[in-house]
Amino acid sequence: MLLKNNAVFIHIPKCAGTSITATLAPYAAYEIHKDDGSNKANPSWNPEQDITLLHDKASVILADKEDHFSFTCVRNIYERWISWTMWKHGRVGGWNRKHFMKNLELARNPEIRHHPPWNWGTTLYYLDRPVDFIMRYENIDDDWEEVCGLMRIKHVPLKKKFVSKKYRDYRQYYDNEMRALADEVFAEDIKHFGWEFNG
Repeated sequence: MLLKNNAVFIHIPKCAGTSITATLAPYAAYEIHKDDGSNKANPSWNPEQDITLLHDKASVILADKEDHFSFTCVRNIYERWISWTMWKHGRVGGWNRKHFMKNLELARNPEIRHHPPWNWGTTLYYLDRPVDFIMRYENIDDDWEEVCGLMRIKHVPLKKKFVSKKYRDYRQYYDNEMRALADEVFAEDIKHFGWEFNG
């Protein structure tokens, strides 16, 4: 998301990106829907003209924006993967272990993992180059306040979008086999960000 104050938000899937985009709507460099942050609500938006609303690599989005302040939000991959599975399959039948395992098996293949529109990329796939500030989902409110200060905009609480109350704590969905496979597929993410299953 490109902002008027020379800032760019890198939207990693299932990391509060819709909430952040919706909250930043008044500062956007183009018109977006103020209710849910969706680019689909703006018929004039053209992804070929503005890539900054897409789920894409930081290197692509920031290619000609070296002088911009860049930031993103990351989420514990164990939790993020459950969130993604629920988003993809939960709307048509709720939790399904078979779907989870099938998708995780597919995610072993980098060509499939990074193939749009499923957004299976690891966190490091999207952060293939440094950004100026990385918000942590587990500390999102405090980090968001700091980002607002760095961008020199008025701090307002994040508009919490698509927060589901019907799903359990992500750890309750995993069994030993699921966790072992997640450990394998997301090993680089886990090591780089220091994520722990219970953290």
